[in-house]
Amino acid sequence: MPVEATTPSHGRAVRAAVLAGAAIRIGYLLTKWNQPLRLNDSYYYSGQAYQLAQAVLHMARNQMLMEQRLGGRMEAVEGRLETIEDALSQPGRMITEDQASQISQAVKAVALAIGKKSGRNEFGAIYGELYRKFGIAGYKQLPARRFQEAMRFLAEWHENVTGGPLPF
Repeated sequence: MPVEATTPSHGRAVRAAVLAGAAIRIGYLLTKWNQPLRLNDSYYYSGQAYQLAQAVLHMARNQMLMEQRLGGRMEAVEGRLETIEDALSQPGRMITEDQASQISQAVKAVALAIGKKSGRNEFGAIYGELYRKFGIAGYKQLPARRFQEAMRFLAEWHENVTGGPLPF
């Protein structure tokens, strides 16, 4: 699990300090390369290792605290998402305004195509057939779960009349 700083600016400062310290240590080691390790050098490096371990521990603790805070928020978001999903999957939910507009446009395309052949206004007949097929009193009462079925019904009807797909 990656360990992150509490804020982005704090993280940059920590990285810069670590890089500067590493550069200084490498320079120090290069100057001492051919010399034997002295007792005070080993204390220095032990102290550095201890400080580094403390810093990692502090950052890990901050990471855990952040995850706990976000965990509560994530649970709240997941709960809201479940509520929305439940509302959308309810069997009594009706089509949206956008879907109602699509149904209306499809009915218009079928009615105009049939009207060209019959010379009459066929809107009432098309809406009547749609209402009978889906057991509704108005197209805005169409259950959302049956929207695709209604669009297929109208598209197939239009194709049978004109030989082509719906114009939208």
